[in-house]
Amino acid sequence: MSGIANFLIDAMEEMVCVQLSDFKSLGVASSVYFFSSNLTGIFLPVYYVILGLSISQIAALLLVTFLIIGLLPIILLNFVRNFERLICLGVFFTMVFYVLLLYVKNPVALGVAYGLSIATFWPSFNLLQFRLSASNIRARSVSLFSIIIPSIASIVGPAVGGLIIENFGFHALLLASVTLYFVSLTFSCE
Repeated sequence: MSGIANFLIDAMEEMVCVQLSDFKSLGVASSVYFFSSNLTGIFLPVYYVILGLSISQIAALLLVTFLIIGLLPIILLNFVRNFERLICLGVFFTMVFYVLLLYVKNPVALGVAYGLSIATFWPSFNLLQFRLSASNIRARSVSLFSIIIPSIASIVGPAVGGLIIENFGFHALLLASVTLYFVSLTFSCE
């Protein structure tokens, strides 16, 4: 009997280590993701104007984005069993959106890419916070991932983004974001 008990204890300890490893990966991935999002997010409307998009084109971009954000998670939840795994797609689509910003001026294409990124990242990120945290630390982990990390990123990101734009221009900022999203992608797909 003690052999079975030891086996179960070892198995539980191994599961906790794997869970902690996934939790740390989520922490790194989300920290880099939030920093990159805040690095560029505040400057996107300015960049849209620099791209030559009119107000109506920017409105179309946002309309497409929000339609996808509103509808895609509902559809995916009906067909995808493990929605948490879609976080990799969310980070990937965000990276694609920033690559498209460098080369594409079509507001519908940009809206689709941006909508796909948000609609797949946020629901899976929120589900992962709960799945990877034990119930006795859930409040702390949600505070860390949903409040503390994004708050720090929202202070540091725009300041760094502004410095990059001022010294190197928007293209350097977008390339830096693509690089950071790639780093986030590697951690979120471990």
